[in-house]
Amino acid sequence: MKRFLNYTLNTIIFLIIWNLQMAVILYLTMELYGDLRPNSLIAIGGIITFLISYRLVKKINISKLFSRTKKNIKSDKEITNITSEKKLLMIKKILSLLKKYYKIISLVIIVVSAAVTIIQFSDDLIPKSLNPPDPFDWSDDNHSTAYSSDVTMSNDGLYYRRSDMSLYTGRITSEFRYFEYNNGFYQETFLNGKKHGVQGLYVSGYGFESLSYYKNGLKHGKWETWNLEERPTVVQLTSRVFYENDLKQGEWKEWDNDGNLIKHWIMKDNIPIEKIVN
Repeated sequence: MKRFLNYTLNTIIFLIIWNLQMAVILYLTMELYGDLRPNSLIAIGGIITFLISYRLVKKINISKLFSRTKKNIKSDKEITNITSEKKLLMIKKILSLLKKYYKIISLVIIVVSAAVTIIQFSDDLIPKSLNPPDPFDWSDDNHSTAYSSDVTMSNDGLYYRRSDMSLYTGRITSEFRYFEYNNGFYQETFLNGKKHGVQGLYVSGYGFESLSYYKNGLKHGKWETWNLEERPTVVQLTSRVFYENDLKQGEWKEWDNDGNLIKHWIMKDNIPIEKIVN
């Protein structure tokens, strides 16, 4: 019975101490994050406070309350003196431990604080990678993504995020109904407010309707368009042209809906130097 009562009281004391500490952790979380979403501060704080609570309960040693007999009962004055001596001894031990391990304690505090700061502001501290020139990389979650309504083009020709008017880096995506039973997915990619990377329109069940590339705001790479017909399902390449720094370079080809080549020019710096098919 004494063992059960001892275990119960130890559990109650542990929960009281742990909950008081966790209340402080949750308050700090609300101050830092504005809500109680799962984060490193709660996880680390929960583990540390759990260990502290366990050590304190062992230090208190509630079982001593049941081991006392009438012969061992001392006067209030003697008990007060013994308690005071124990408190002074405990304070001396704590100060001694702090003095001995202050470097390690300081390092732990710095590491935990840095980790919490990095996680809290990870969107600003960790640079976002951009889409490589691969249209099938659209589902990469490492890229910052926004809707077209979240980004605006200013009169300086650059694109800004509306919420803070910072130069936008990342993707703009949108989804809409293309045919009766098909969805269209449109994407543009940006770097420091300029178009950079892949831009295109993909239709489910068909493929791309358009696919093009930019580099630092300039057309750069292969540009292609396709004609999509709902009935029957037809995907016909209609044009292919190459750009370098916003200028057409090399072959420029166009086809009609029957696949006939209707235009084939050789370009240099945006000027046709040979017209193979006019």
